[in-house]
Amino acid sequence: MEPGLSIESGSAIRVAVLPVGGPIPSPCLRDYAALVARHACVDLASLRPYYKEHQKSPFAHQPWDAGCLRLKFVLGGCVPSPWEDFQSSRKVLAVVGICHLPSSPDLDRVAADFVDAARSYPSALASRCFAFCPH
Repeated sequence: MEPGLSIESGSAIRVAVLPVGGPIPSPCLRDYAALVARHACVDLASLRPYYKEHQKSPFAHQPWDAGCLRLKFVLGGCVPSPWEDFQSSRKVLAVVGICHLPSSPDLDRVAADFVDAARSYPSALASRCFAFCPH
């Protein structure tokens, strides 16, 4: 087994966390990443099903009342793995951008930077950018 991998690591959804916009001081980046990382486990009971009652859901047998969605946040992103097509747990399925507002007052530029950064993850199904202002 590769270093840093466990049996459970295959069940986590990879999320790239990218600093965007201007420079982010290291202590602030750690704090912002910690705020995002608090959501590494999401209870399925708190999610709303996408499928209507009359549709046949492929997730009908999931433990919606007791299960959880596990996320693995990778700060700074990661390089694509040649094994992504064979091991879906290696794919980055979401991208989160972090912006430090005191360093990045131009939100149009931040949005453009985030779109450019998210393009490097073609397998991502969701992308969101968060702007933090510590004052």
